Amino acid sequence: MARSGFERGFNQAYLQGVKTGAGMAELRTGFSGGVTDGIAYSDKIQDPNLLRGEKLPWIYANADNTVDVGTTTAVMDRMKLPELWNQYGGLPLASHPSYDVNSSGLIDGTFSRTGKAYVTDTTNDYIMLGTSISALNRAYPFVGGQNLGDHVYLDMGGQGGSATNHWLSPINSLGTLEDSLFSNIDPESLTIMMVMKSKNAVGKCHFFIEDTITPGGLFFTQQTENTLRLQLYSASGVSSTYDSVNLATELNDWILVTIKVTLKQKYGAGSEQIFYINGKPQHTFVASTWTTPEATPAWSVASQGIAVGVNSLSSPNANSMYFASLLVLPYWANETEQLQLENYFRKYYGKKF
Repeated sequence: MARSGFERGFNQAYLQGVKTGAGMAELRTGFSGGVTDGIAYSDKIQDPNLLRGEKLPWIYANADNTVDVGTTTAVMDRMKLPELWNQYGGLPLASHPSYDVNSSGLIDGTFSRTGKAYVTDTTNDYIMLGTSISALNRAYPFVGGQNLGDHVYLDMGGQGGSATNHWLSPINSLGTLEDSLFSNIDPESLTIMMVMKSKNAVGKCHFFIEDTITPGGLFFTQQTENTLRLQLYSASGVSSTYDSVNLATELNDWILVTIKVTLKQKYGAGSEQIFYINGKPQHTFVASTWTTPEATPAWSVASQGIAVGVNSLSSPNANSMYFASLLVLPYWANETEQLQLENYFRKYYGKKF
């Protein structure tokens, strides 16, 4: 009996040691080491489609929801954000951006805030972002290619890949930028997430808010072939510019961009902005103009235009990238919220961002 008990105890101890060792060494199955390999806390995910209340996005545009009709490329708002903001935020439908689309399914050249956008004769839905320029000169949808699997992406160079006109933004057919009406929610901060692939063209703009260097302006640009730059112009004369590290490897594939900015600056220098590429902070200081912020900044966000893949109205400079998703939150996402949302995009696209 003593021998039998000793053997059982020895075997159990041996097995327990093997199991513990395997766990400490992070030995995993082939499944868990597949497309999600290297993704921290991949089980902690927040689907932006499920955000509600004060956490509602202002914009969520996913190229998988693109409708391509005639000369129109439109990314549909499957969340029906105007209705949700009306319900949770008390904002009237007319205060949320949408395109006025005629009964034939074409954008008729006017930007409206009626809250309704007719995409086809039989279906009505909301449009989050879109362009209506010409058959070739517009953001053009593709499926497959560019290493994004079977997901839809938009080529900001148009069908031919070389056009340089205004792209995915609230504009009408004449190229007139319209405001995003942030004044309705008057946020103190913004969080912007984007899944994109750069064409590594120096001087191109990937995302901006407002097309002039004014309070509330934000420019996310391609500084060099291997680096990105974020410029922010905040309240009370505060401005700052930060660059990324060398991203030669990352910029050859799709990247997950996270930008967090304080629009109404109340704290010290360096707290007004930060951006991340594939979850890694990029905060190489370039320059800043700093004044002591007001206790309650008088400036509020109003008539701020938003565009993807364009520099400015006075100098259109598109064809900068391939676009997959854009999420704009009217608040500074904390670290937990940021991680969970980033993990969603990692899981959704099956990419090791």
